[in-house]
Amino acid sequence: MARSLTRLILTLVIANTCATACATAELPPSAPESAPLSENALKRLDAKSDHRWIYDGLLPQLDSWSAVLSLTGHTVRVTGRLPTGWDAPLPRWAYPSPTSDGGVEVTVVYPIATARLADGWGRETGSKNATPGDYRYVSAYPFTPSDPTTGVPWGGFPFLEYDLDRHLAFHGPITAENGSWRLLRGPVSHGCARMQGEHVVEFAHMVGLDMGSPDATARGLPAPAGGYRVRVVEDFDRLPDGRRVDVDYPGAGGFSRPTGPDVFVFETWSTDDFPRFVCAHDPTRSLGDGHCDALPDPGKRPVRARDLGQIACPTDYVPMGVGTEGGVLCTNGRDAWGPFTRAMVEQCRAWGGGAGCTTDRWSLSLAQRARGEGVCPLGATLDARDTGYCVEGEDAFGPFPPAYVEVCNVAGGGRACASARWRVELLRGVMARAGRITAAGEVKP
Repeated sequence: MARSLTRLILTLVIANTCATACATAELPPSAPESAPLSENALKRLDAKSDHRWIYDGLLPQLDSWSAVLSLTGHTVRVTGRLPTGWDAPLPRWAYPSPTSDGGVEVTVVYPIATARLADGWGRETGSKNATPGDYRYVSAYPFTPSDPTTGVPWGGFPFLEYDLDRHLAFHGPITAENGSWRLLRGPVSHGCARMQGEHVVEFAHMVGLDMGSPDATARGLPAPAGGYRVRVVEDFDRLPDGRRVDVDYPGAGGFSRPTGPDVFVFETWSTDDFPRFVCAHDPTRSLGDGHCDALPDPGKRPVRARDLGQIACPTDYVPMGVGTEGGVLCTNGRDAWGPFTRAMVEQCRAWGGGAGCTTDRWSLSLAQRARGEGVCPLGATLDARDTGYCVEGEDAFGPFPPAYVEVCNVAGGGRACASARWRVELLRGVMARAGRITAAGEVKP
């Protein structure tokens, strides 16, 4: 009862104090709308409903994090240290850099909306941005229900309050297009930093909220001695080397993105491409890695190509890139080396391939058509979180590097060691002994 009452009080505090600071504002007549979302996205995000959002992506919670909010650039740059011993692949929108004490710092940049200071006729709206400076404390709430009194559609997204006097925070997009949440990047808010829904969920996870659970609780996040949690700057944000910061997300009018050789444009992401990284909590599915796996996999590559598992083609075969996402086929110029996924075999049979579909050698043209354009072959998904290889059910697909094969033989793997298809359990055991070998030939113990 005490826990429920605490949540109720927190919810009422957010609803009452934020209605004036962060409520929906109309766009100026001259502000163009951003592109509509895809049909699949419309099915995933419902702007009329509140959800408890689950983070199931690749980033860990960060140590010693801080954020820089640029009012001119409409960006927030989040920087923090990876946990000690972290060696799993990072998503390609996270940029790692070594620290002087042997650690690794990672940076992620998100687009935001800021205050709409004037309307389409140049009249002041009364909205104000946060005062530039350092803010040392963040009140973090994992779930913000929409306010039936004011009509503010919070959508259930996290609320990360950094200006405690004016109740300014990072929160969900408020705006929607075609019935789907969609951030309008530009001066459109009452002062808060609006974010795309999946971005603020990932942000909340990185800074310490348990976004893997629908029962996550609010937390206070003070800065360490001498530091800050959020720094607000008026001008464009700048990296330590002086380059101005931008992010690959369109603007909705009312501001200009930086241009020129001194600009670094960070990648970003959306649930259009990676629907399994953030989803609404499904009470019929267990929590933990894979909670969002019921959603479709569009076949995009979430990690950099060099972080994929190394494919070691057999003698007389060479790796050939397939599609635009880092997929690989081993070929001698005429044939492709298998084995192939069950889904590919079924496709081959549907095309009338007959008994030849179950062999480990197909014509290159047939393998290319049946495989598809994604990072993994038809029917398989990328196990980016663990192995870096494509898996279908309990099978992982190589061919695997000689170091893995050698460890497999020593461990008594038998005939399976010579195959290009291993059980995922076998692959994980081999990798634990040999260290993780990436596509770039690097070994991560």
